[in-house]
Amino acid sequence: MASPPTKRTKNRKSKFDMPPLTSLMDAITILTFFLLTQMSASTVLNPIVPNMALSTSQVDAEKGILFGLDKYGFYYDKGTGGSTDQRKVILADPAQLMSPDVDIPNFRAMLEEEKAKFETRRIPLPSVTVEIDSMVEYNWVLKVINTVGLAEYSKMNFVVLKADKL
Repeated sequence: MASPPTKRTKNRKSKFDMPPLTSLMDAITILTFFLLTQMSASTVLNPIVPNMALSTSQVDAEKGILFGLDKYGFYYDKGTGGSTDQRKVILADPAQLMSPDVDIPNFRAMLEEEKAKFETRRIPLPSVTVEIDSMVEYNWVLKVINTVGLAEYSKMNFVVLKADKL
């Protein structure tokens, strides 16, 4: 004679079964790809300027002409011995950097002289390297960039000095 079913066997059919996760994962994957493709088509990820230069971070700067920009002005570093103040040749003081002019005339004249020297020797132009204090106003940096562009130099490197290292 067979024994009656126990409560455990009676309730076994009412046990909750998990739905298959593959269809849910497919839906999430499709939504994720849709959102990513929509974001990549927006102007947030694609800049408006089509030929904007790419940035490199933490790369050794190439040898070139070295300039500096800090709260005391824009200067040329001669790179010879002595203290930092003795090596500096001031090209623009803060008052000149605050002027509404687009460029820095002394800096542009210096770049054009260097360009003439390199063109007579038929050597490619060196890059312009600018050490910038992180606390400097952006319009000063923009004035330096404009001057380099007006002097027709094709490559420019920036070295940003953090405030704690000054």
